[in-house]
Parts: sequence; structure tokens; C-alpha cells
Amino acid sequence: MQQADKKPVSIVLIEDDFFQYSDIKAKLETEFAGKVRVITDESEFIEAEPSLAQAPPDVFVIDAMLPWHNVDRLTEGVQMSESPPDRADERKAGVRLERDIKANSALCSAVTILFSVLDRADLPPDTFFISKGLDIVPLVKHIRRALAQRAGQRK
Repeated sequence: MQQADKKPVSIVLIEDDFFQYSDIKAKLETEFAGKVRVITDESEFIEAEPSLAQAPPDVFVIDAMLPWHNVDRLTEGVQMSESPPDRADERKAGVRLERDIKANSALCSAVTILFSVLDRADLPPDTFFISKGLDIVPLVKHIRRALAQRAGQRK
């Protein structure tokens, strides 16, 4: 399914589950001939947002449910801090990050997709959502379609 004649697509995958992000990252890198940066928790995104704004990715794929701190990062020496009260609900972390991205003038043109096991009814109606499954073909198809649409709007 990879299109070799297209330029590489930069993707940020925001996912806390190691097994899921390892598999999704590998598949997306193959499909889009680019690098996928993985961010594993909400606090890591907050820390990375200024550097992301310096070199904005083409796509954000965001798990809807994320911890403030991922336990894996704690073993890397990251200091644990209490989540701010307005970011305490892990079930809404992905929606908050999507709003942060849309509010950032450097990042707002990126394609943003919530990729989750949550039901559609659990998410705001203005959020683009793809259900997680074993097959990432629906995700890949949407990324391709959204990037083509975005390219057409720029012409």
C-alpha cells in the first residue's frame, strides 16, 4: 500500500501502550516512508509542544485515553508530578491534546485523528475518530485522504 513516489510523511503518535505503539509505529513508517515520533503521555506532549511547533508534523494520531505520566518514562528518570486539576481525567486526555494542537498556530494545520477503543459516543462530536483494531488500514486510508485534501486546499 506504500506510495514510493510520495514524500515522507512526518507523524506523531501519542499512545501509552508499548505493544500498541511499537506495532502502529512500524506499520505507519512502512506505509508513509517517514519517521514516526512516539509520545507516551500527556505531560510528555506538553513538554514537547514547543519543539513540535518548531518542526510541525503532518499528522497527529492520538489515543483518547492517556495517563499524565507513563510508568515507562519514570524508569527513564522523568520526575513524576501531580497532574493539574484540569488534566486529571485520563479518558479525556486525547481530546485535550487535540484542542491544544488546534489552538497552536504552528500545529493547527496538521491532520489530527483520535484513534481509540472508546465508543464514538464518549467523544465530542467535532472530533475525528477511528476505532482501534488489529488492522490499521482504516487509519492509513484516512491519513492519505486527509493529506490529499489538505494539499488540494493549499493549491
